[in-house]
Amino acid sequence: MSAEDESETNYWPGYVDALTTMTMVLTFVMMILAIGVYLLSESLSKSLLATLLRQADVEVSDDASPQEIQDKLVDTLAKANQTAVMPELRESNDDNAKEVLAEKDKRAPKEPGKVETSRNGSLLRVSYEDAETRLNERSRAEIGAFLKESPAIRNARFIVIKAHASPEAGGASQARRLAYYRAMILRNELISLGFEPHRLRIEVDETENVTAGQTAEIFAK
Repeated sequence: MSAEDESETNYWPGYVDALTTMTMVLTFVMMILAIGVYLLSESLSKSLLATLLRQADVEVSDDASPQEIQDKLVDTLAKANQTAVMPELRESNDDNAKEVLAEKDKRAPKEPGKVETSRNGSLLRVSYEDAETRLNERSRAEIGAFLKESPAIRNARFIVIKAHASPEAGGASQARRLAYYRAMILRNELISLGFEPHRLRIEVDETENVTAGQTAEIFAK
């Protein structure tokens, strides 16, 4: 067999070139997909936050960034957490207003929620009553103590705040909105305790268990 015949049957360089080209094409496609997924998640996050703000009668501009929308929602929830809702006055008569306010003062304030802590996996669970989203003084103190005493939480790269929603308790949309409010108020509480916002991750998880749907969890990741 001649040297010319041997050179004609050597396909290895062409195979290497084809494999290299295919690898480069696949890498490029994966980069495009990653960018597309990121942009889609940013768009969905902005859309969800804007919807929640509009449902709370808070104005938000169309060109606002997701971070600006989230900060505005946190500020709105923080104000709601500190201010009790006044009873609606159906008549403008001063006597009626005084009677309503006097009746409000007679009623004992309702406990917003209870907190149970579990050291298993550095997890803190917050249990709520009914449609409550606020934190009372006792629950704030317990959250602060747990976070202070948990090295895993303090040293974690990310802290996850996962609120559970149970559609069985009154509809999927209402349950998810309630869970998101709870998670955002917990996020605001952690920020007030000195945790950096970029370390906090919000998650909303659906569950068929009605009792579990009244809880939120804080844990290290």
